[in-house]
Amino acid sequence: MIANRMGTGFSGLMALLLGRVGQLAAAFLTIKIATTLLSPAEVGSVNQLNSFAMLLATGLLLPVVAYFTRGVVGWVETHRFEAYARAMLYIIALSAFILSAVGTLLQWGWGFVHDVAVPWVGFLLLVYLIGFSTHNLLINCTAVLGQRKHTAIYSNLAAWLGLAASASLYLQFGTAEVWFLGICIGFLVSGQLFWVFL
Repeated sequence: MIANRMGTGFSGLMALLLGRVGQLAAAFLTIKIATTLLSPAEVGSVNQLNSFAMLLATGLLLPVVAYFTRGVVGWVETHRFEAYARAMLYIIALSAFILSAVGTLLQWGWGFVHDVAVPWVGFLLLVYLIGFSTHNLLINCTAVLGQRKHTAIYSNLAAWLGLAASASLYLQFGTAEVWFLGICIGFLVSGQLFWVFL
């Protein structure tokens, strides 16, 4: 029994370690490819978009995701997880629409993101806020429930798919907006696996 637990603990630890190495490799390649393909001004726009989106997500969505994941174990044990998870996904969608509208107005009024049109900012904020928040919800739930292999897989899926989508879109269209859209696609696809998780 103890040997079995140690084996499970070791394989979980290895999954986390390999997952983290995969994420670091994806991050390194993302920086390398972005700074090779994009101009310095485009890199700046992408970084501003990312910072602006994170500011909006951190203000409302991520604290709600953190609250939700604190109750996951209890909700799974009482068979209420699915109902709460569906409600959480609706909250994420509604909040993302509201926050992207606020972000669009801020971009229109003050131009927070250099050289990116207002409609693009609104669209990219919406995709990012839905994708990033559902991805974080999935990652946090799998981590809290001890599904380390799934946590590693979903984290790497977002990182590597985001890089592939960004590079492909940029090579086809050549703008900072599509590069950032590719990163959002990685989060969005990974986040949509939450429906499978239910």
